[in-house]
Amino acid sequence: MHPRPSDVETLGYGSDCLYDDAGAVRVAVRDRGPGLADDIVEKLFMPFFTSKRDGLGLGLSISRSIVDMHGGRIWAENNAGAGATFYFTLPTRVALGVASLR
Repeated sequence: MHPRPSDVETLGYGSDCLYDDAGAVRVAVRDRGPGLADDIVEKLFMPFFTSKRDGLGLGLSISRSIVDMHGGRIWAENNAGAGATFYFTLPTRVALGVASLR
């Protein structure tokens, strides 16, 4: 049996999506957990870095590569109270150009 919406407990997270004047969309995903240690924030998106016991440390690195390839940016920040927010931006308008075929 699937839970009804009134039976679902919010686990303390949220997200939003904003459009800016520069022609980009910004997505934010936040939680209210313990946040990110200062020494981890700088390493989060490096290949094979993980703070978990089990894990390859590739998820955020792959995410960064995908966002970069689409002309966007991805980063994380600690929240003022508790938890962290992960952001990424992607352009909504792409300059038209002529593709070269070889």
